[in-house]
Amino acid sequence: MLRSKCQEYASLRNGLDDLRAKVASQKEGFELLPYLESLIHQCGLAENVVMMKPHTVPLESNYRETIVEIKLENLTLSQLVGFLGKVETTAVLVKTTTLHIKRNLANRDSLDSAIEIHSAKLIQS
Repeated sequence: MLRSKCQEYASLRNGLDDLRAKVASQKEGFELLPYLESLIHQCGLAENVVMMKPHTVPLESNYRETIVEIKLENLTLSQLVGFLGKVETTAVLVKTTTLHIKRNLANRDSLDSAIEIHSAKLIQS
């Protein structure tokens, strides 16, 4: 039991070290909100955006996490999947943590969606 817990701890520690290395290697000056705005324009979804709300949360003494909540209305499933695919396959370290989808009340063939996308950043001292 103790040996398996030690192995689990070592695995978690290595994963944390890898994550810290990836965050530290991110392009200097990267900001999540402008990045997501550019992806939205690439996908042709600018007219579907109802809200983009960023906020920041401190993680540790030298890390912070930026969270951007995006609300999109009146889009197709294909448009939504295309946007999420671009977000998830990017070389930038981002993660979609929340996704809510419902039918648009005015147009039953369209969807409304709320998405939260997170990105961690090393704060340079």
